[in-house]
Amino acid sequence: MRFKTLVILCLFSIASVAAMAQGSTAVATEGGMYFALNGSISNALTANGISLGTTGYNNTGTGYPGFPLVGGSLDVDNGNGITQFDGSIDFQSGNQILQLKDLSYVNVGTTPFLSAAIYENGLFLYRQIIFLVISGNGFGPLPLGPIHTNNVYFSFNPMFVSAFQTFFQAPQLAIAFAPNPNYGATGFFGVQAEIQNAPALPTQPAGN
Repeated sequence: MRFKTLVILCLFSIASVAAMAQGSTAVATEGGMYFALNGSISNALTANGISLGTTGYNNTGTGYPGFPLVGGSLDVDNGNGITQFDGSIDFQSGNQILQLKDLSYVNVGTTPFLSAAIYENGLFLYRQIIFLVISGNGFGPLPLGPIHTNNVYFSFNPMFVSAFQTFFQAPQLAIAFAPNPNYGATGFFGVQAEIQNAPALPTQPAGN
């Protein structure tokens, strides 16, 4: 797949997520997520006077520029689980700003997805699936140590596209946000992290 004028983000943070049911559990302790839109979407946003930026972006010099990994809990047998990231992706036109915060990559079930808390002009609205993964390997079996998802290709959730168009009053963006038949996707992301054994549960005191 070839993308023109990719807009690259990279994401990082600190928290914990509930362990998945099967297999041995591992935790993601540091790392980040990179993210890209293809050129047709970037050009459409610019043509409609909408800029794309980030909040909380930094480069720590660790090889994970962007936003920090918050944390995560994963099944070492199949890579199923959730990884979370801090910071936000910001779309702005004039005084109107739509932000995607607290991103979570949910690699569980038949269709992995990326969700976010949606804020309009600083007001939290709801949490919604933003991107549906349509191809690419989430993780697979996990060795301890550094891991990398490679590129996971996505399409926009139509419900998010509808809300985005309404907020910016730009219905014409539906065409640009639709999956490209040549690429099969609107963009991609990947996760890098350090995986360690999950800490054992504390011993429970014996009952009387």
